Amino acid sequence: MENLYQEIELQVARLLDYLMAAAGAEDPRQSGELHRQILQALDARMELLYGNADTEYIRASQVTVHVQDEADGRVYSRLLPLTYRENSNGLVLRGENVSGEPSEIVFFSETAADKVSDITGQGEDHSPCKGHGLHE
Repeated sequence: MENLYQEIELQVARLLDYLMAAAGAEDPRQSGELHRQILQALDARMELLYGNADTEYIRASQVTVHVQDEADGRVYSRLLPLTYRENSNGLVLRGENVSGEPSEIVFFSETAADKVSDITGQGEDHSPCKGHGLHE
């Protein structure tokens, strides 16, 4: 295949024409809902193609964000210059604030949040090791 991107555009155009007609998507809200469902189905299908790789660490220097506008339902995609790091403890997004200074947002996994609570004395007052705790 000489130009893969052109072939992808052609096939996607055909698929979209079919799905728009089948879904009766006639306004931006209906089109946005179809767009969201297509992205979700594409992600699910690609996960099957990738296989069950045991990924312990994910990293990227850019992040694509998909948002669905509350007012009209349209889906927007933005490629953001953020550093992305993810492991079993959660994920970190790093970028710059409006002043150009480094900034980051951390999202802890439930397991990591529980560990932080325990370490800071906010967790339950029991030992995770049955029979080996100081209070048992």
